[in-house]
Amino acid sequence: MKKYVWFTRRRMVLLMVLALIVPAGQSCTKFLDVKPKDIVIDKDFFEDFYDADYALRGAYAGLQQLVGAMFVTGEMRGDMVQPGPGADTSLRELAEHRVTPTNSYTNWNGWYDLINRANYLIKYIPRVPNDPVNFTADNARQYVGEAYFLRAFAYFYLVRNYGRVPLVLQPTDGIAAIDNPAPTEGDVILDTLEANLTAALTMVSDVILIRQPNLNLSESPDGRRTRAVTGNVNTLLADIYLWRHKYTEANTAIQKIYNMGKHNLYGSAAAANFFDIFTATDHVSEPIFHINFNYNFRETSPLMTLTSDDAAWGGKYMIAPADSIAGYWNNTLVQSGDTLRVVGDVRGFGAAWVGRKPYYNDFNSPVKVIWKYLGLGRILPSTLAIIPPIRQPYRSDAIWQGYRFAEVILMKAEALNRMGDKAGAITQVNRIRSRYGPTDVIPVTVNSTTEEIEDYIFKERARELAFEGKRWFDLLRLARRGRTELLKAAVKSRIGAARYTELHLDSKLDNAAGWYLPFNAEEVKRNPKLI
Repeated sequence: MKKYVWFTRRRMVLLMVLALIVPAGQSCTKFLDVKPKDIVIDKDFFEDFYDADYALRGAYAGLQQLVGAMFVTGEMRGDMVQPGPGADTSLRELAEHRVTPTNSYTNWNGWYDLINRANYLIKYIPRVPNDPVNFTADNARQYVGEAYFLRAFAYFYLVRNYGRVPLVLQPTDGIAAIDNPAPTEGDVILDTLEANLTAALTMVSDVILIRQPNLNLSESPDGRRTRAVTGNVNTLLADIYLWRHKYTEANTAIQKIYNMGKHNLYGSAAAANFFDIFTATDHVSEPIFHINFNYNFRETSPLMTLTSDDAAWGGKYMIAPADSIAGYWNNTLVQSGDTLRVVGDVRGFGAAWVGRKPYYNDFNSPVKVIWKYLGLGRILPSTLAIIPPIRQPYRSDAIWQGYRFAEVILMKAEALNRMGDKAGAITQVNRIRSRYGPTDVIPVTVNSTTEEIEDYIFKERARELAFEGKRWFDLLRLARRGRTELLKAAVKSRIGAARYTELHLDSKLDNAAGWYLPFNAEEVKRNPKLI
């Protein structure tokens, strides 16, 4: 038996490693096409703490293969990025809202892989014998709560991208009819996620404790950012509440994060090192939940490939900032003698975006590059050939921020505004502004309308969270509140009026069905219920 368990564990680890190698957009064996006899992980695997820990680590590792999809589906359909010279057909379809079922980004395999891993944890962790040293009953509850978080994280992305998808809540070896599940309406799925996350809050802790060699427990220095603790669960729950127009509930969840006192804005004023948020793994207090990559362990994200304009760095320049990107931060170039400086919000040029290679410091460059995932520090405008603070070639291990405290503050502003607390909403937004010192005048007061203040909040979200996979879902959230004109105007501003008209996007985006991705052609072929 021991030999069998050892072999099973070896097979599972191999499965996890192989799963990480498969890009989220690449066609491969579909989760929903897996038969019970094909499953590698089985109930006999979960014998002890070590099995449980392997499985949980593997589930979190599954997030890494999804970063590219999070970035692309969250940005490409909005107004802040455009296809670069190296863009493939799938990216160009997304950018013009003419996505076909063969588009590689309609492949949901990576998401269902994560869901299946979480389902195994939820079902089988309670069967692992308790160990008073390594795996107490509290540890088991924590693991199940984390699995609920990961499953909800995956399904929330699927619902926002497709509207409705198959809801699978059991591991595949336990459902004979898993081959052809019908899509479940988004609201039903979100009801399930709310219930699961509420349950998870009774299971997870405020901190992740690790056992030292002397058997003493201590707080993991990075656990609260990379694993599900109460702050992460409340943030995801608040995000779902905002999506569903449940503003009081969202504010309550966010207030619980505030009350914990474990997160705050990093740095102060314009001197703050913005790039620490994306490069440091152990001393930045702002991240709520992030996905790490470690180049030394051959963990690389796809973001350098997608965004770099330098082939020598591994860049294919598939995604570029929109032509009008400087306007989001009111950035303009001022020259006084030999001195150049960019005025406007410091989060724009030199932080979110820069000019062309190799020095990236040309503000007026016709070629613009997303800098958050290439740079190691801020760039100032210059006419000199100054070596930029950039990552090494092919060293694409920038942190992907799933949620950070700046977004939580803006989520609270959004909820308060819709609850009628205009003064509170403006105060929250100004917490973000005061960190970086934008020079533009605050355009709203308590006498402004709810919609005017909402526009102010979402403009701040665009500036603060640029290129972090948020923009399209922000526009979609506004459209779900009946403000479809904002979504259409954003798309039109980037595509151009002529192409917008040619593609008949006005009528398409007026219809909620036009906001979502089609089901993948291969999935429909396998499952005729995916209509």
